[in-house]
Amino acid sequence: EEVKQAIGVSSLRKEYSQYEDKRKLAASFDLFLADDRILPMLPPLIGKHFFKHGKQPIPVKLGKGNFSERLATARDSTYLYIR
Repeated sequence: EEVKQAIGVSSLRKEYSQYEDKRKLAASFDLFLADDRILPMLPPLIGKHFFKHGKQPIPVKLGKGNFSERLATARDSTYLYIR
C-alpha cells in the first residue's frame, strides 16, 4: 500500500484542535506513521483518543537513506504497546 496523506505539525495544531476533529482523524486511517524527531510532540497534539484505541503513531527515521524502504519496514512490522 502507499502513503495516502501527510499532515504537518502546524496543520495538526490548526485543523485538529477540537476533540471531535481528533476522533475523526483517528477513525479515518488505519495506520499512523511519524518522524521519530517529532514523536515526543505528538501526544498533546493528537489527544488520548489515539492511544486509547491503539492508534499510536509508529516512529520512522526519515533522515538520510531509502525513504520508501523505511516506510515499508514500519508498515510491515508488528508493534506491542504496554500500558
